[in-house]
Amino acid sequence: MNKHAPDSHSADSVTPAGKRRTAMVVDSDPSTLSHTKAELEMLGFDVLMVETCKAATLNLETLRPDLVTTDIRLERPDAGFSLAYRVKKKDPKIPIIMFSNTSFDVGMQFDAATPAERKWLRVDALIEKPVRPEQLRREVERLT
Repeated sequence: MNKHAPDSHSADSVTPAGKRRTAMVVDSDPSTLSHTKAELEMLGFDVLMVETCKAATLNLETLRPDLVTTDIRLERPDAGFSLAYRVKKKDPKIPIIMFSNTSFDVGMQFDAATPAERKWLRVDALIEKPVRPEQLRREVERLT
């Protein structure tokens, strides 16, 4: 999918160098993609939407996003973990918010509450699906 830029530019969306912030949203669910995109655009991000770990990895070759959101389950059940590893390998400072409905799907529950859990998962926040807009906003504001 192509990069989608919001119509308005808020002061919060500009880095100190004057460049707009970019978020990469990775999810195989079209509804989650569109809702996350809309929420991040309201927070002033330019948003690149991709549906697979493979596509996200290709984009990482030329893009350094200011934020990444990803589902755990993409084209493989653990693809989100692979993507998080690649993002943090490229730049450990890029914040990653991972979405999961794994506890519903397979009965496993992950958490990113402690530094050890965040290091093991390689994510900065974990949000259970369905993602509530206010929860996403709170985590984005905390991490960026």
